[in-house]
Amino acid sequence: RGRAGDFELESIVRVGSATKPMYAGAVARNQRREQKNKELALVSGEERKYWRDARQSACFWQFVISLLGLLVAVAENEWTWHGGHHGVEFNLASEALKATVVGTTLVAYYLLYKYYEALISIRRLAGIFLPPGVTVRSLRGAGLWNQMLFDVIILCPQPIPMVDSQISMWNKGLGRYSVYELDTVLTCFMMIRFYYLPRFYGECLSEFTSEAVVAFGNMNKVTLNADFVLRFVLANRLNVVFCIAILQVTIFSYLMMVMERPTDAGT
Repeated sequence: RGRAGDFELESIVRVGSATKPMYAGAVARNQRREQKNKELALVSGEERKYWRDARQSACFWQFVISLLGLLVAVAENEWTWHGGHHGVEFNLASEALKATVVGTTLVAYYLLYKYYEALISIRRLAGIFLPPGVTVRSLRGAGLWNQMLFDVIILCPQPIPMVDSQISMWNKGLGRYSVYELDTVLTCFMMIRFYYLPRFYGECLSEFTSEAVVAFGNMNKVTLNADFVLRFVLANRLNVVFCIAILQVTIFSYLMMVMERPTDAGT
């Protein structure tokens, strides 16, 4: 029995000695795996922060450039109207202003592309498989296709250089057609660029797009889009409501002034 016991003890020691390298190897592999996961998480966090900053920057400048184009279009419309009343048929300054409007619109389109590129990249980091690039397939996969189309259409109306024509509209009060310049009508339609205002507020002036707010919204099945931001602001921010009211009065006052201007004899 003594020899048998010694043999068993020796076997246990040998097995234990053999399992130590195996255990140490497993621990080392786990440590390397954990270190790799930490590095990946760090890289993913840095990349996510980069795309969040890129999204916010693109949204900010796209809104600013879009409104800059609107202001230039308003200046061109006023310049052309006053020049027409002084017998100026071709105004070089007016054409230069219209070219500036087109230039700002092209820049706004580029910034809009960068905005959606950042949105798609953030969705990829969230684990959603999307085709590479900003394409129709990737936009549809991210659920952004309809929104992107609407944003593109909003930027379309604008005065076009070297295009000077007139539009006739039936005036029921006068019982005849009233004639308006095409540039005037397009400038009025450019006011819809203020549609970007709720997005600008949500992305750049508040915390609606922070990770904590987005996670809370997902838990409660709330879509934090521009419509939600507008409803929340109107219900909770009196100062913003006051600013929106002033903005609405200014916009509609200008539109009424433009459409009520005399354009030809008797109108």
